[in-house]
Amino acid sequence: MAKKAEVVKNGVNKNDIVMTIPDDYSMDIDRSDIKIPSILLWQKMSDMPEFDGENVRAGMFVNPVTGDIYEGSFEGAIIRYYTTARKYGEKDGDGRKEVVRYSRDGVHWDDDGSQINPSEFKWTDDGSHAVKSYHYLVLPKGSTIPSMVTFKGSSAKYAKSLNANLMFMRPSWRSWFKFFSAQEEKNGNKYHVIQAKAQPKQMIDEENAALALELWHSTGQSTVSSSDMDKDHGAEEFNGDKVNY
Repeated sequence: MAKKAEVVKNGVNKNDIVMTIPDDYSMDIDRSDIKIPSILLWQKMSDMPEFDGENVRAGMFVNPVTGDIYEGSFEGAIIRYYTTARKYGEKDGDGRKEVVRYSRDGVHWDDDGSQINPSEFKWTDDGSHAVKSYHYLVLPKGSTIPSMVTFKGSSAKYAKSLNANLMFMRPSWRSWFKFFSAQEEKNGNKYHVIQAKAQPKQMIDEENAALALELWHSTGQSTVSSSDMDKDHGAEEFNGDKVNY
């Protein structure tokens, strides 16, 4: 049996368009064939052909899939949370590092299934320690398409404050979080990092709450992935002492 869905064209047409949608309608796209769009922090050395000709500057956020550009901050409701971990090898002549071990869940190494010892995350001067990246499936305010926001490298330390807020929020999309960029400097190199601020008074509206709940259900039984969660993603971002995150 089919059901009807009313859509107002461009939000201005007085005559609703009535579409008949079968109950079993589906595009049958396998989840493994989908990459969740990522909202990326633009750095000084960033180069993305999708934004050629656009006035994108360091410290702004971009979404190469949707084409959205955020001046220096955006609001979003957090749907789900993931962690990954990597160990890097030596730098090559171009300053790139090979990923020698990878963990899809931030708890077990994928190569042999062994549990990651907490001591493996302790800093070592030669860079042989494991590092975590923190990934958040976010519904950007004003959008119906979820995106991934990743805290890695120099931004990773700010994920812990975000996680502390999420521990006490039920559900995690109860209110909008503000994601913004800030400039830091290390060894004379200036770069931007991602930070997030809880906004408990900025409660999510009913329509977005329903969409967030639907996304939470639809992503619960399958693997969600973005480019930042791929094993080798990020190895090319090492350039001398500077990491472009």
